Amino acid sequence: MHRARSSAALLLGVCAFLPATATAAGPVAAAPPPEEQTVTAEILAAGAVVAEHVATEPALATSTGAVSEVPLLWTPDFLPGGTEIRAHVGLSMGIEVVVKGPSFLTVVDLRTRVTHPPMTNPKTGLTSDREEWDSPMNANFPRYAGWSFDNPWELVPGNWKIEILQGQRVLATQEFVVVVDAESTR
Repeated sequence: MHRARSSAALLLGVCAFLPATATAAGPVAAAPPPEEQTVTAEILAAGAVVAEHVATEPALATSTGAVSEVPLLWTPDFLPGGTEIRAHVGLSMGIEVVVKGPSFLTVVDLRTRVTHPPMTNPKTGLTSDREEWDSPMNANFPRYAGWSFDNPWELVPGNWKIEILQGQRVLATQEFVVVVDAESTR
């Protein structure tokens, strides 16, 4: 199972997005302290997508211990069906979100949280109903956050929710209904 996030920091003049923590040059601009800025988020679209993952980052508060990143300038092409997801291995679901408040392309430290029905990782024996990971995003630039169904044990039907958080404050929430056909779990 890979959690998906968009890469975050902009390198001036190159228009390539890299994780804020991985670029040698560092983020483009340091965000003002949270008390000096008002950060909001707007969900532009939500649903199922077929996402290509290009990198993996450690994420200890997830059931697999990792999160995947989508291509640098990827724009999700949402499939028909809205927020009712007919899940199968290889499908992703998520949100395209724009963070507002800080100046254009400022890196804002955020987290993505996915709440789902209980699932058990057969390799670790651990059961989880919530995953959370760092997902810094550029302000005023559409970014993606989502979930990828990579293993049959992740195909859990029911109510799911993706949230974008700044600290403990929820900036955006999107609910999904995941449907799993019997043949999808084989």
